[in-house]
Parts: sequence; C-alpha cells; structure tokens
Amino acid sequence: MKSVSFISLLLGSVLTILCAAHPGFSQTAGTLDVSFHSTGTLVTDNGYLDLYQDVEVQPDGKIVAAGTFYDAIWSASIQVVRLLENGSNDPSFGDNGVFTYHKNYETGAYACHIKENGKILVAGITTDDLGAFAMIVLQMDPDGVLDPSFGTSGVSYIDLGPGEDIAYAMTVQQDNKILLAGYSANANYLNVPVVVRLNPDGSLDNSFGINGVATVPVTETDNDFSCLDLQSDGKIVAAGHISNGLNWFSLLAARFDTSGVLDATYANEGILNLNLNNVDDEFFGMKIQEDDRAVLTGFTTMSNTLDFHFLAMRLTNEGLADPTFGTDGVVVMDQNPYMVGNAMVIQPDGKILIAGTSGEKMPMNNDWCLWRLNQDGTPDLSFGNQGNVLTEFFGEADEARALALTGDRIVVAGKARNVSQNFDFAIARYINDIGVSIPGYAANPGLEIYPNPIYVTKTLHLRKPDNSPVTQVNMSFFDGKIVPVRYSDGEKEWMNLELPADLAPGVYLLQVSSETANYSCKIVVLN
Repeated sequence: MKSVSFISLLLGSVLTILCAAHPGFSQTAGTLDVSFHSTGTLVTDNGYLDLYQDVEVQPDGKIVAAGTFYDAIWSASIQVVRLLENGSNDPSFGDNGVFTYHKNYETGAYACHIKENGKILVAGITTDDLGAFAMIVLQMDPDGVLDPSFGTSGVSYIDLGPGEDIAYAMTVQQDNKILLAGYSANANYLNVPVVVRLNPDGSLDNSFGINGVATVPVTETDNDFSCLDLQSDGKIVAAGHISNGLNWFSLLAARFDTSGVLDATYANEGILNLNLNNVDDEFFGMKIQEDDRAVLTGFTTMSNTLDFHFLAMRLTNEGLADPTFGTDGVVVMDQNPYMVGNAMVIQPDGKILIAGTSGEKMPMNNDWCLWRLNQDGTPDLSFGNQGNVLTEFFGEADEARALALTGDRIVVAGKARNVSQNFDFAIARYINDIGVSIPGYAANPGLEIYPNPIYVTKTLHLRKPDNSPVTQVNMSFFDGKIVPVRYSDGEKEWMNLELPADLAPGVYLLQVSSETANYSCKIVVLN
C-alpha cells in the first residue's frame, strides 16, 4: 500500500507541474488553445475572398491548410500555407510559408493530403482553355516546391468530358494511387458523381472503372460526390447528394470494389439513395471506422420551415442505416435555423468530431461549430458546452470547412467574414482530451503494459490481446510530438518497448498496430 501511495503522490506532483507548464492541459476539451497564435485563432485577410477548404497536420505538428483566394479582378488561385506549431508561417516552406498556383482565370483547392514521404498533394479545379472547369492535382515536395516527377512539372490535369469536372475530395491508397471524388458533366450536361483514380505519377489509372473513372447512374442535373474514404479491404465508399427531381436532393452513398465497379452487396445494388424529409439532404463529410462502418455528416432540411438541420448518420457495412447509432441510424440537431456539418474525424477512442457552422440562416450571423458525439451518436457532454463549441470571429457569417486531429489538439480551418463583408482565411486550434486523461490508463482493456507509471526503467513490457505480429508502434507526447520507440516482437504474447533514455516526464499516447487490430493506451512517465 505504501508503494501505491508513493506512486500516487509522484503522479499528482507531475500532473501539477505539467498543468503549470502547459495551461491548456487541465482545460475542458474544446477550449481554444492560446499557445497557437496567442489567441487560439489566426485570421488572414488577402483583401478579397479567401477560404480554406482542407487542413492536415504533419507528424512534426506543422499545419498544412489549402484553399482559394480571389484578387481584385476576381481571378482565383490556389493557396497552401504551412504553419509552425505556434501559428507562425513556416519559413522553410514555399515563399515564407505560402505556396500559390494559378492557371488560366480560376484555380481553386478543395482537398489536401500529406503523404508518408512528406510530399503534399492538393486537389481541386482549374479552368480549361474553353473556360470550363477541369480537375487538377498538384504534388509538392516537403519544402513547398512543385515536384517535377508528378504529372507535368508537378501538375496533373484531368479533363473527362465536354462539361465541367470538379474534384471535391481526395484520399490515397496504400499503393500510393490517388482517389478523387467529385462530379463530371456528361454530354447531356448532367452532373455525374465520379470517383477518379490516378497512378502515383499523376496519370489516369485506366485499370479503374472505365478509363480511370467510376460512376453511378443519374437522371437529373445536380449530383455529386463530396467525400470519400477507404475500408480496410480497400473498397471505396463515396458520398454526397443525388437529385430525384426538381424539388429536392437526396443523400447519396455508394461503394465500389478495388477495380471501380459498384459493389452490389452494398445498399441497393451498390447505391444508397435516401431522402429524410422530402426536401434537401446532403452529405459533406465522411470517415470509415475501424470496423468499416461509415460515419457521415451534412444537413437535412425541414419541409415546414426550410431550416437546415445538422445531420450525422452511420451506415452498416451493408450500406444500411445503423440502428445502434442515434435514432435508427440518424442524429439530427435543430437548435438553430442553420446547422451544417462539413468535416469529420474519428478519435482513437471512437468518439466522433464534426466541424461546421451553426446560427442564423445564411448569410446572417453564423459561428463555427464543433460537435463531439459518443460512439452511439449521443452528444458527448464532457466536450465544450454540452457537446459542442461555438467560435465567433466578427459577428458575421463564418463557416468551418475542415478538421484535423493531432495528439490532444484539434485543428479547424475555414472562413470568417469580416466587417468589410469579405471572407478571410481562418484557422483555430482547440484543446482536446485524447491522451491526457489518467484514470484507467488503458484505452483497450485487453492491452496490458507494465510498469505504468514509469519512474525508473525505460523498458516497457506489453502483452497483446491477440498473438498476431505487430506491424507498427507509435508513441507521442500529449502535444502531438512523436517519440522514437524501438520494439522487439520475438514472443507470441509479450513484446518489449525501449524508450529514449532522456524521455521527459509527462503523459504519452502509445498506439500499437498488429495484423488484426489496433490498440492504444496512456503511458505516464514520472522521471
């Protein structure tokens, strides 16, 4: 009993020191992180219309945000910015932290992705020689310079047909092939939802779908895929909206096999076409859980008021509404007339973070909103104010468009409307509680590790819940910084982890991946 009391005393002392050194450590999840740009928010005004559409965080904690800015003659260009952890521009990237690209009259970015080798992909649109939109993908080296080994001098243009082609979302397969989701206008000027696959060098992968393109059939004009993600078996789920008539959009989700063919075992012959209230419903964001269930967000419209209500939904692996989530698979929130979910991440503990906007009907006063849901779709009351956080900039129409998670920090990007009625680039970082809560230590009860807390040795012994070989081990400090770990996995049940000898006191998140599952636990270092 004395040793337990001694460890408790030491643990309490370390946590007191940590809280003093890091003021945000003890704050409620959802609080603005004032170590970022001193206020937790960063607004950049280029003078006209500016907006970020996507954001990612590198393993070293640097933030990469991609979007579009317009100049005085309303000509648009892509802008990618890389920020240091404190919110200042990274001088080692592009031109003092900023990369810009312009072609023809209008060029814009909707999605970005940081590859394992540190190269950065950006996808979106550009006008072709006839003035219609074509898809565009850029690949940059880690220093913010176009990579000449990709496409033509770092740029790949995808012009699929006679009409407009737009890429809204992007992900990368394990073989480094690139998937884009958006729409392509056909010869009848119907916007057809498409998934396009590129080879790692930026060329169309003609082995996918038909000449590199997978589609779903449509009968009306306005349809698209706005998000996509990959299942563990490599199958592709894309979602957005589909028009069933002149009066409303319906929710659309489709699953394709690895060759770009609709998977007939999913929903109705591979396609979910669902309308909740006989008005407009749309999906904007999606992530696939570890069990391959898709979680989606967007909005549903009420027929009596035409208010936009927040929507979250989970689909089973068969493409049906998951009855264990919300009410028959659906979560709707209607506290304000305009509530929309735009982007989503799933935390390591399975909780769901969604970023969007909430407030008056557009273009009136809307605030950024962050929601956190438990795994069953109920609001997580430990987050912010009863499960959500509002961030207001200038009292105008603001919208959070993108979301990323790093350690115990949440990074959100989008736009903030200033008093001159122009939209500005905006980024905010929030405190989270992943990796810092001490009770229980283990996030997965089957994962055993000792000693924990650590106060003498720097060797850990870990017993896995299964006997499959370990494929990856990651360890990070609560601020997201990666800690190098060496491990040996010679025995079936137990493995050893060697930590750095100079490991600082604090709380760490250990993540272990085997061939069959992923596990995580919190490690407390006392000296």
